[in-house]
Amino acid sequence: MVLITIAATLAACNMPTRRNQPRSTTEAVYTQSAATIIAQLTGIAQGDFPPSETVGVLTDGTSTPEATPDNTNTPAPPTQVITPTVAATAPVVSATITATLTTVPASEDPRLTLGEPDWIDNFENDFYWPTYEDENVRFWLRENSMLMRAKGSENRDSWMLAGEKPQDYYLEMTAQPQSCAGLDRYGFIVRSDAETGYLFGFSCDGQYSVRKWDGDTFTTLIDWTTNPSIQLGAGQDNRLGVMAEGNRYRFYANGALLDEVTDESYSGGRFGLFVAGKEIEDFTARVKEVAYWELPE
Repeated sequence: MVLITIAATLAACNMPTRRNQPRSTTEAVYTQSAATIIAQLTGIAQGDFPPSETVGVLTDGTSTPEATPDNTNTPAPPTQVITPTVAATAPVVSATITATLTTVPASEDPRLTLGEPDWIDNFENDFYWPTYEDENVRFWLRENSMLMRAKGSENRDSWMLAGEKPQDYYLEMTAQPQSCAGLDRYGFIVRSDAETGYLFGFSCDGQYSVRKWDGDTFTTLIDWTTNPSIQLGAGQDNRLGVMAEGNRYRFYANGALLDEVTDESYSGGRFGLFVAGKEIEDFTARVKEVAYWELPE
């Protein structure tokens, strides 16, 4: 069964700021227009994520975010929760994989060729991402990291969106899975309005995939694929990168190009982080940094 909960919260003065831009200017902009959106969805789909076998029913409900510390503005509680119930079936994928990390020339690593990022978050405080918890997922800050925990192991992809909304960019995170196995996974959602978007993630066993969520079902753009550029197993740091330029998307692991797709379904939206547990109860991923570089027009 698939369960998606969408909660929009206004994080007035707690939105990300651009490097070297005065905070007061950015706060004024985001107080008027920016929102941080939190969404959770459950999927039994792992292999090819079939796009057709779905049935949806809408209901109303409520959800309450975890309280933020006293020294920050508390996000407003969500005003509406939409809960579609979706049934889907797919083959179970399980594999034991070994890989050797490849070395990427500096000239091919976007992080090393694009200069200083236009936006960066090292999780030194909770200004940028409101903490959140419900019965399915928890996002919280500790020791200069964002921790994402998928409660249980029901294949639920849960995500939280940032307030930033760049158009064409290279986006990168540095993340480390904790105790994990198989298709326990973590990664980015991009071009998202919470109800739709593209999910790019790494699994514990050294694979990557790209999926498109249209609000009702997944469509696989790149199925789970092993690549030696991905560090596999628990406790290993990985850099996940997405180059979003128009309808072209290129995907990176530790600076190495993995693959690319062209898709015109979604042309804009926010980016966010997602986590999902398949094998390990309460799978947790630690995100140490998120940054993006705007691409020239």
